[in-house]
Amino acid sequence: GAAIPSKACAGRGPVNCEMSSDGTIISWGKNDSGQLGDGTTTAGQSPVPIENPTPYVKPFELADLKGTWYAHTLDLGATAARTRWNYTKWKFDGSGNATCLEYSNSNGDHSCEGHSVGGWSVSNTGIVTLTGGEESINGLLSLDKSLGVLTMNDGRGTVVGLGILTKTSTIPFSNADMKGTWYIHSLAVGSARWFRVKVSLDELGNTTCLEYMDSDGTNICPFVTDPGWALAADGVVTNSNRSTLHGIMSKDKQTMVMTLDDDGDPNAYDLWVMVKMTGTVFSTVDLEGTWNSHGLVSADSPNWQGWNYSKHSFDGAGNSVWLEANDSSGDHTSSNHSGWSVAADGVVTLAGQPSLHGIMSDDKQIMATTMNDGLGGYDMRIWIKMQ
Repeated sequence: GAAIPSKACAGRGPVNCEMSSDGTIISWGKNDSGQLGDGTTTAGQSPVPIENPTPYVKPFELADLKGTWYAHTLDLGATAARTRWNYTKWKFDGSGNATCLEYSNSNGDHSCEGHSVGGWSVSNTGIVTLTGGEESINGLLSLDKSLGVLTMNDGRGTVVGLGILTKTSTIPFSNADMKGTWYIHSLAVGSARWFRVKVSLDELGNTTCLEYMDSDGTNICPFVTDPGWALAADGVVTNSNRSTLHGIMSKDKQTMVMTLDDDGDPNAYDLWVMVKMTGTVFSTVDLEGTWNSHGLVSADSPNWQGWNYSKHSFDGAGNSVWLEANDSSGDHTSSNHSGWSVAADGVVTLAGQPSLHGIMSDDKQIMATTMNDGLGGYDMRIWIKMQ
């Protein structure tokens, strides 16, 4: 029958791919990246039917960084002055150079001097690295190439950190985009702790606390309502009652990332990750695949604190096997786990780890989790699913 367009052919690049009137997918042409969907990288000279076509995902490349990004970061320093939050607005060219457009930190430094950085690279699997300069960075881009998570050393042995990259968008934003139910997962450095809070946010910028828990076991909401939230047209998030709060909303309007001085402790600095609950139905099967996590453990001396990274393979029954691991102390081991669970509302838990709580994003590609590490530390991780 006559060939018609097919969603199964979308994104496959310079190949011929069509669906016949009887529903058969046929493809031919270039296949160097497996875009024909036949499980090989051999070019096809004539149309052949493809059974159960393999989804084609374009490999990552350095050009995926091109554009303007915000990086919101928590630093653990050897001194109090180096333990802080900071955010940087970078403009990336297509060659691995990032020019600082805006910078601020909790010490009151607002100068871009020294914060333009070259030498970035992106592997075909989305691994982001920065080496050869003052900082050493390792991270991963999300599948939609609009968010990334990074762990870093400053090269002098004085600072380790966790950062989240969010790409800016030309899509206009407004306060109405904040309306809904959100989970906030937060980690504080300086005075170590985590908290999570489920809030309802209206279009006037008022939040209502629905559920709360922190690393001390407190489960009583610290506020009833919290006004003052605002979302600018460029996606920047502020709060009139928290002068230090600065954040950015993702282009899909499902995630917000922000840094700020802690509300209750002048020596604590926070990184918040907010994930919107949209009514999408989740299950443990959504974990199936390979995930990278980048995290930070904040602790009060003398407990260990630093960044951690791990790569895990999950099956659909809640079991994970670690494939790679590293942390800022040089430990390259992790643990296998059983008992992972994802509830219908996207809440993530782990049997045997009662303090672990997380939330999965609407597209099922990102998770944020917090927990006590059992050694006096407080652990926050951002998980990104790999292609």
